Amino acid sequence: MAPEDAPSMAAMKLMGANFKEFDSNSTIMVVIEGQQPLGPDAHDYYNEIIRKLQQDPEHIQHIQDFWGDTLTAAGAQSADGKASYVMLNLAGEQGQTLANEGVQAVRKVIEDTKAPPGVQAYVAGPAALTDDLHVIGNASLAQITLITLIAIAGMLLVVYRSISDHADPAVPDRLSGC
Repeated sequence: MAPEDAPSMAAMKLMGANFKEFDSNSTIMVVIEGQQPLGPDAHDYYNEIIRKLQQDPEHIQHIQDFWGDTLTAAGAQSADGKASYVMLNLAGEQGQTLANEGVQAVRKVIEDTKAPPGVQAYVAGPAALTDDLHVIGNASLAQITLITLIAIAGMLLVVYRSISDHADPAVPDRLSGC
């Protein structure tokens, strides 16, 4: 899904290899957003999500936990203090099954972790978008297939007055004289 020979992609993979952090092109962002400035309860929620993600090395290759470090926390939080983010590098190339499973695993962690009142977490980024497009595409294929089958059945009814070919012995075969 991502151009492997693009200079930015090559640089990203080189960075991951040099720092021994990741080897795929799948990245997502987990965004924590609050109705009020994020306080200690939101930070505890964030820390719990990070702890659970660290326990899934099958799907998560690297977590850029800037909000968890007091030195870099201000750079990972919005100016109004109502949002923060963490970037994750997933296993598997973007669009591949392993990366899509990684997106679902992150969403499951967020779903299973109780958020404080007024705080919500979201999954965003290129690998999440690719997974969403895949899911939506598969769902629309089922609808298209159903509509196509209904259209074929309708045409068979109009042309042959039957969906299946069951010859009636009382009706003479038009091609018998050929």
